[in-house]
Amino acid sequence: MSASPATILIVEDDPDILRLVADVMRREGFGVETADDGAALDAALARAHPDLIILDIMLPGEDGLSI
Repeated sequence: MSASPATILIVEDDPDILRLVADVMRREGFGVETADDGAALDAALARAHPDLIILDIMLPGEDGLSI
């Protein structure tokens, strides 16, 4: 029985960067959840329990430092 892959939640408002990082993490075998702002982060955390969060600190609205 194999363990399920670790899940990474990527929070990034730039769609190109978000897609690039998500694609690389998936190719490396990680499960990936994505969010593009603080509200989407809250929604993602309500449905998933990531092992790691990659958080952009320069988000619109509530920035990554205040989150």
